[in-house]
Amino acid sequence: MTPPRSVSYGKEGTPLRCASTHTNDQKTKRRPPSSPRATCIDGDTCVRLESGVRCKAVEKMVRAFFPSAAFSVQVVCNRQGLARYKLARQQYISRTGVSAEEEWLWHGTGEMSTVAVARHHDGLDIRYARPGNRFGRAVYFTSNLACALGYAHVEDGMEVGHPPTVRTGLALRAVVTKRVLLCRVLTGKPYIASGCENMSVALQAPPGHDCVRSLDVSGVDVAAIYNNDHILITHVVAFTYGVYA
Repeated sequence: MTPPRSVSYGKEGTPLRCASTHTNDQKTKRRPPSSPRATCIDGDTCVRLESGVRCKAVEKMVRAFFPSAAFSVQVVCNRQGLARYKLARQQYISRTGVSAEEEWLWHGTGEMSTVAVARHHDGLDIRYARPGNRFGRAVYFTSNLACALGYAHVEDGMEVGHPPTVRTGLALRAVVTKRVLLCRVLTGKPYIASGCENMSVALQAPPGHDCVRSLDVSGVDVAAIYNNDHILITHVVAFTYGVYA
């Protein structure tokens, strides 16, 4: 069983710190020090996975939006959730006779702790979705990381009280952390909603469709998913930045 690893990325993707715990009875091949690592979030259904390659892909996705951001990656390992997702995927293939349409999408939440959501065996649960949103009671995703981060609330903060800098005249007042979820989403056959279409009371996608897709007012892609089993949380990405005043 591979022990948990952790990594934080600084400017230009350089690992800031990397920790790993090994015991003498574990015959685990060591990767080069430059290999990205991640921490497996433990839960009742957690399975520890080697995640170096997976985190490289996540780092690339993050750098596409924020080239110099400081962030860290955690891997979510949920056996029950993975089994449900695989079953839903196989049922989709059996029902449609075509390969399953899947995407990597981001989700930001301000309702509760992102880590608490990731730890729960049900993950993102439709039952707790707020009614009255544009496409009804659903879990909303986007391919735009910046948009998802805008929906995330500050989960951790530390006041620092530095004096103003000469260059900007602003003082660093706090260092805060926001987290977003990266999910593997079975989008299936989407219903493409028009810009003026109101589906705020919807509890499921229109007949013959598996989700609802549209662009918001700023042109950002949005996907509404109505089935818990079509969502698998795979990573938690935390961004740390300063607040100036």
